[in-house]
Amino acid sequence: DPSVLGALLAVGATVPVAWRRRGPAVVLVVVTAFQMAMELLNAIGAGWIGVLVAAYTLGAYRSTQAYRRFAVAMAVVVIGFVLVGVVFAYTQWQALVEMPVVFISSMVLGDNVRRRRERNAELVERRTYVESILANIAAGVVSLSPTGTVTTLNPAAEDMLGVRLLQVRGKQWTDVFHGPHLQSVGQVIGDA
Repeated sequence: DPSVLGALLAVGATVPVAWRRRGPAVVLVVVTAFQMAMELLNAIGAGWIGVLVAAYTLGAYRSTQAYRRFAVAMAVVVIGFVLVGVVFAYTQWQALVEMPVVFISSMVLGDNVRRRRERNAELVERRTYVESILANIAAGVVSLSPTGTVTTLNPAAEDMLGVRLLQVRGKQWTDVFHGPHLQSVGQVIGDA
C-alpha cells in the first residue's frame, strides 16, 4: 500500500511535466527533487520518467548556453544522487551507469529534435522565398528532374509556352517541348 506521502511525492514528480514547455528548467528541478525524495523514501511511483521527459523538453525547447550549462549541472546532481545511493546501499550500482546515460540521452535527443525543427523552419522559409521569386519574375523558368521529367513551370513559362504545370508535371520534356514553336526550347534543354 502506498502511503499518502508517497502518493503526494508521485504527483509532485509527474504533474509538473504538464507545464514543461512553459518553464522547462523549473519543471526539471521540481520533478527531479520530488523523484529524489521518492527514492529516499522508497516510495512507489512512475520512476524517473518525469525527470526524463523534463530533460528531453529542456533540450527540445531551449538552446542558449545558459540552458546547456543548467542541463549539465542537473546531470551532475542526478549522477551525484545516484552515486550517494550506491555508496549508502539504497540504490543498486547499475543505476549509477543506467540513470546518467538515460538522462543525458534524453537531453541530447531533445536538442537534436530542436535543431531539426529549426532547420526545417529555415528550409520552409527559403523555399517560400524562392517560390515567391519564381512566381513574380518575367522570365520563364522550367525545371526538370534528373531523368528529364518536368517538375515546375513558373507562371511566366506557362504563359510563354501555352501549357499549364498541371498538364505537364511528370511528363518527359521531349513529350512537352515539341512542335515548331517549341523546338528552340527543346534544343536549349537538350544542349544543357
